[in-house]
Amino acid sequence: EYYIKKLLPDYIKALGDARLGDLSKSYYLIENHDPSHGTKTTHNIVYRIKDESWISRIAYPP
Repeated sequence: EYYIKKLLPDYIKALGDARLGDLSKSYYLIENHDPSHGTKTTHNIVYRIKDESWISRIAYPP
């Protein structure tokens, strides 16, 4: 809940602003496997929000 309401919106905005600044580059959100990050499955609200916001993810560590 905290991640969805407090952190994720800031990440979405930062990545969107970066893209607008330079469209020739790729931007990624690198996260660990904390359950709140929505990296365990593709069937959760966090994964859906990131997908709808065009956020490419890199899970770290792999």
